[in-house]
Amino acid sequence: MMLLQTVNLSQSYGIREVLKHIEVEIHTGDRIGLVGRNGEGKSTLMRILAGEETPEEGSVSFYGRVAYVAQSLEGFEEQTVSDWLAAQNLTVTTAAAKEMGLRDHIWDLPIANLSGGEQTKVALLAALSTQPDLLLLDEPTNHLDLDAVQLLEKKLRSAKVSLLVISHDRRFLDNVTNQTWALKACEITPYPGNYSQYAAWVTSEEERIEHNYQEYLKERDHLEEAIERKRQWATKGEKGRKATDSFARNLKAGDKATAANMFSKAKAMEKRLEQLEPQEKPENKLVAKVKFLEIETSERPLLLRGEDVTFGYEDRTILNRVNFEVNKNDRIALVGPNGTGKSTLLKLLTGQLQGERGNIRVTPTATLGYFDQVFDALNLDRTLLDDLLYLPKMDNTTARLFLGSFLFRGDEVFRKLSTLSYGERVRYVFVKLILSRFNTLILDEPSNHLDIMTREKLEEALDDYPGAFIVASHDRYFLEKMTNKVWEIRDGQLIVHPMGFQEYMERKSKPALAPSKKEIKKQLQDELLLLETRISQLSFELTTATDAVAKQQLDTEFISLSRQANQIRMQLR
Repeated sequence: MMLLQTVNLSQSYGIREVLKHIEVEIHTGDRIGLVGRNGEGKSTLMRILAGEETPEEGSVSFYGRVAYVAQSLEGFEEQTVSDWLAAQNLTVTTAAAKEMGLRDHIWDLPIANLSGGEQTKVALLAALSTQPDLLLLDEPTNHLDLDAVQLLEKKLRSAKVSLLVISHDRRFLDNVTNQTWALKACEITPYPGNYSQYAAWVTSEEERIEHNYQEYLKERDHLEEAIERKRQWATKGEKGRKATDSFARNLKAGDKATAANMFSKAKAMEKRLEQLEPQEKPENKLVAKVKFLEIETSERPLLLRGEDVTFGYEDRTILNRVNFEVNKNDRIALVGPNGTGKSTLLKLLTGQLQGERGNIRVTPTATLGYFDQVFDALNLDRTLLDDLLYLPKMDNTTARLFLGSFLFRGDEVFRKLSTLSYGERVRYVFVKLILSRFNTLILDEPSNHLDIMTREKLEEALDDYPGAFIVASHDRYFLEKMTNKVWEIRDGQLIVHPMGFQEYMERKSKPALAPSKKEIKKQLQDELLLLETRISQLSFELTTATDAVAKQQLDTEFISLSRQANQIRMQLR
């Protein structure tokens, strides 16, 4: 059954054309992912299909109930959740709200007091309460943590509803869609399959186009060179013995037939050249060419160590006596529900916050680069070029070269940082990180609000990065590809999982089994070995330390670790 149809749909803003002659249909059972670069017009199309915006040309026809969930509840901030629902004659059951992880007292709160994730959950529950045939979702995972995204996937898979969703979360698209619409140059191209199937098809098609085009160029150049060569030979042959070419000097005076034959062959090749079918030229993609500069790696394997780190606000403890190490080959995924302290921990690592107790040691040869999702460190009054020139040993040519590689070209380098969009600021901050040559990166949600193509380029850069990094992100596709260790924050504790994110998620999805006595003993033995190694290091450092303050810190750590080691030895008896 057809649920929605567009005819000759077009939209523009001033001289900028966004959509042109869009003709699409959505049927029962369709679950469509709408993808495309930022600024291509995805949200514009979604608003038109939802009836929130009027197209310049064309029409939208509905043949079923349609519900729309925008990126936020902007414009309703002063209303309470209950008032907002009542104004639309909607009700959400307590059971449904609890299933989505909403707080019990949320109904009487102003919408302005809700987090982005809570606004999304409320809007989604309200939309589903209308029992729609078609659900339109614009970036529903933007403010959700990993647990909430998985809950949303489960909800959507079980709902008997067709779907059109905009998302940059590739794993989410894989799990909830069966078709893909690619919006590009004002037009939509439909593809069967979820995002990964679409991406594989596009890659294969790009490789085919590249191969055919190179073969075409090779054949064209070969024919052009052969034609030119035969024409030269024929021309020199006609001149007989006056010609200087060795081939022409050997022709006899009456050998005009040979020259004519050369002209004939050249004409035949020209005809072949005319009949050679031109091949499609590969698209010259305007994407950031991301490549980190060489860095000075740390001589020591250990870069960071945290011991008994504790931090809280007033009566709430965020982190309670957490311990961790970062080594130079670590690529750590920092995960946990929203509000558990991921950004707090990253700020503790960089020294922007100070813990209530415990300490964090940074190896002297470790240099930390910090990506902050709110960009607090940026001087918004500077231009892009001027800001880069404040970096040590930076020159105008290098700065402009790297800005250009991240698509800041021409006069754009003179834009003020305050005028950049969120995605543009992300690109700019990575220019600074690359040019600063840090050997350890602390990344707080680096892929937020980036389109899929730019996320993939960010992944390419980090894949080649020779240093260590810790990244807080909700992008499962990104974490699966990039990390080899997981730090999980729950209930104030930091749990270290010595495995990549994909294996971590697979284990998490399986029913938990109580560890055997043998496994517990092995874990304790491993922990004891690490403690004894560090205690030996401290013993040596204590004998050589001359600074009284440093010696006191080493002595405190030595006593603490010795006590932990003794406790483990007692357990192993």
